[in-house]
Amino acid sequence: MEQSAVRCSLAWGLVAMCAGTGAEPLYTTDHAPPAGLLGFPAMREAAVLERGAWRGELHSAIASSHSESTAGAETVILDGETISLTARGAYGLGAGWDLEAEVSWARHSGGFLDRWIEGWHELWDLPEGDRPGAPRDRIDFSYGGPSARFALRSAAAGPGRAHVAVTRGLRRSGAHAVSLRAGLKLGLGEEQRLLGGGRDGYVSLHWTRKHRAASALGWHAQAGLLRAGASRVLGALGARSPWFAGVGLEWPAWRRLHLKVQLDAHGPVADSALTELGDTAVLLTVAGTWAFRPGWELEFGFSEDIAPRTGPDFTPRLGIRYRPPGRPGAFAAVDSEPRTTRFFGRLASYVRTRVTREDRP
Repeated sequence: MEQSAVRCSLAWGLVAMCAGTGAEPLYTTDHAPPAGLLGFPAMREAAVLERGAWRGELHSAIASSHSESTAGAETVILDGETISLTARGAYGLGAGWDLEAEVSWARHSGGFLDRWIEGWHELWDLPEGDRPGAPRDRIDFSYGGPSARFALRSAAAGPGRAHVAVTRGLRRSGAHAVSLRAGLKLGLGEEQRLLGGGRDGYVSLHWTRKHRAASALGWHAQAGLLRAGASRVLGALGARSPWFAGVGLEWPAWRRLHLKVQLDAHGPVADSALTELGDTAVLLTVAGTWAFRPGWELEFGFSEDIAPRTGPDFTPRLGIRYRPPGRPGAFAAVDSEPRTTRFFGRLASYVRTRVTREDRP
């Protein structure tokens, strides 16, 4: 009888692995100073929340940077780690509108990941940039040029930035949605310590296509423009209207586990000949999301700068989302039954049949 109970539990556990999960783009932003001072927003799904629906999220990241460059009269060193914690939420206002808000906390320090990242780059034969022979676990975020200077060489921590945005749904049909977002970013921390930044506004267009079958890919995309306010750190050097964009793919490996890859990019943060400030930044994020309980979803992955020197070398990420189950929200994926669900369903039926036969007197 005890063995029968164990086998029944295993069967139902396999079936539970195939319960549904939501589909959202990855929460990814460029945390490296000085890009982190600007208000580049993370991607969101295009579908707006229905009236009264809401969701909450917590996200963490450890961005490790290391690069040194000189171009003419300009010199920059970006060496250190930035830990970021972000709380984010959204609420459906009705009539095709929803409201978003987020607030973050950040800490710059020498960190502890340098040795591990060097091993990671060596394992996958990735570019190491200036890391070989450089001091480990050092903090030095500094720039010197004709029109601006900043330097942070000791640990700094405090409030980061806040975002408030409204999104208007433009189109929603079947598995597709399009929306327009307008937002404001406010700096909460000390900009001279590379925390928070100034006041920026942005507008972005969003597209979403949910997967319609187990073998189909879903995708999200955004494109937008940021209007940067005055910066005490970058001064006249800072870019005034940088663009940002992103695209992400999602594959429902199981109903509870989705595998995702996402590209995020933004324009130069400054009018500079240095790669770190004056080139387009491109980040690649690879991650998975696991719906471990109804309404709850865990997000785990990492980001790499595939355009070297334009962003953090390596950024492990961890997040959690909650949306009350059974409440109206963004439209669901039109998902046929995955092959894995059919397999585990048949396996569970077989085990239940065997258990029932063995338990008969």
